[in-house]
Amino acid sequence: MARNLSRPIQPVQYTAEGAVTVSYPTLVSSPSSLGPAIEEAFGSHPKSLGIIIVRDLPPVYTAYRERLLKLAYKFASLDEGIREKYVDPRSRYR
Repeated sequence: MARNLSRPIQPVQYTAEGAVTVSYPTLVSSPSSLGPAIEEAFGSHPKSLGIIIVRDLPPVYTAYRERLLKLAYKFASLDEGIREKYVDPRSRYR
Protein backbone atom coordinates (compact mmCIF):
# COMPACT_ATOMS: atom_id res chain seq x y z
CA MET A 1 0.00 0.00 0.00
CA ALA A 2 1.45 3.40 -1.01
CA ARG A 3 1.81 5.99 1.70
CA ASN A 4 1.04 9.63 1.14
CA LEU A 5 4.23 11.42 2.19
CA SER A 6 3.01 14.91 1.36
CA ARG A 7 2.69 17.29 4.23
CA PRO A 8 -0.19 19.69 4.70
CA ILE A 9 0.27 23.08 3.08
CA GLN A 10 1.15 25.71 5.67
CA PRO A 11 -1.06 28.80 5.85
CA VAL A 12 0.66 31.99 4.70
CA GLN A 13 1.64 34.25 7.61
CA TYR A 14 2.62 37.92 7.43
CA THR A 15 4.41 40.57 9.45
CA ALA A 16 2.50 43.71 10.41
CA GLU A 17 4.13 45.38 7.38
CA GLY A 18 2.86 42.69 5.00
CA ALA A 19 6.03 40.64 4.46
CA VAL A 20 5.56 36.87 4.28
CA THR A 21 7.08 34.90 7.17
CA VAL A 22 7.97 31.23 7.45
CA SER A 23 9.22 29.17 10.37
CA TYR A 24 12.77 27.82 10.15
CA PRO A 25 11.78 24.40 11.55
CA THR A 26 9.09 24.10 8.85
CA LEU A 27 11.51 25.26 6.17
CA VAL A 28 13.93 22.50 7.18
CA SER A 29 11.44 19.71 7.84
CA SER A 30 8.80 20.34 5.20
CA PRO A 31 9.91 22.85 2.55
CA SER A 32 7.33 21.67 0.02
CA SER A 33 4.54 22.78 2.37
CA LEU A 34 5.67 26.39 1.97
CA GLY A 35 4.86 26.71 -1.74
CA PRO A 36 1.98 29.15 -1.24
CA ALA A 37 4.08 31.34 1.08
CA ILE A 38 6.95 31.47 -1.43
CA GLU A 39 4.56 32.25 -4.28
CA GLU A 40 2.95 35.01 -2.19
CA ALA A 41 6.36 36.50 -1.32
CA PHE A 42 7.94 36.36 -4.78
CA GLY A 43 5.00 36.06 -7.18
CA SER A 44 3.97 38.58 -9.81
CA HIS A 45 0.87 39.96 -8.10
CA PRO A 46 0.94 43.51 -6.68
CA LYS A 47 1.07 42.40 -3.01
CA SER A 48 4.35 40.50 -3.52
CA LEU A 49 7.16 42.37 -1.80
CA GLY A 50 10.00 40.16 -3.06
CA ILE A 51 11.11 39.30 0.47
CA ILE A 52 10.48 36.46 2.88
CA ILE A 53 11.23 36.54 6.61
CA VAL A 54 12.50 33.35 8.23
CA ARG A 55 11.61 33.32 11.93
CA ASP A 56 12.48 30.95 14.77
CA LEU A 57 16.13 30.68 13.73
CA PRO A 58 18.50 28.64 15.91
CA PRO A 59 20.60 30.85 18.24
CA VAL A 60 23.82 30.08 16.31
CA TYR A 61 22.46 32.10 13.37
CA THR A 62 23.30 35.33 15.23
CA ALA A 63 27.00 34.50 14.97
CA TYR A 64 26.59 33.43 11.32
CA ARG A 65 24.89 36.71 10.48
CA GLU A 66 27.61 38.78 12.17
CA ARG A 67 30.33 36.90 10.26
CA LEU A 68 28.49 37.28 6.95
CA LEU A 69 28.04 41.03 7.44
CA LYS A 70 31.76 41.44 8.20
CA LEU A 71 32.69 39.43 5.10
CA ALA A 72 30.23 41.44 2.98
CA TYR A 73 31.85 44.67 4.14
CA LYS A 74 35.33 43.32 3.27
CA PHE A 75 34.12 42.18 -0.15
CA ALA A 76 32.48 45.55 -0.87
CA SER A 77 35.79 47.25 0.01
CA LEU A 78 37.76 45.29 -2.61
CA ASP A 79 38.77 46.91 -5.89
CA GLU A 80 36.07 46.72 -8.54
CA GLY A 81 38.29 44.55 -10.76
CA ILE A 82 38.53 41.92 -8.07
CA ARG A 83 34.79 42.03 -7.34
CA GLU A 84 34.04 41.66 -11.07
CA LYS A 85 35.74 38.25 -11.03
CA TYR A 86 32.77 37.01 -8.99
CA VAL A 87 30.03 38.22 -11.32
CA ASP A 88 27.85 35.37 -12.55
CA PRO A 89 26.34 36.33 -15.93
CA ARG A 90 24.08 33.24 -16.02
CA SER A 91 22.27 34.40 -12.90
CA ARG A 92 22.24 38.03 -14.04
CA TYR A 93 23.54 38.84 -10.59
CA ARG A 94 26.11 41.60 -10.25
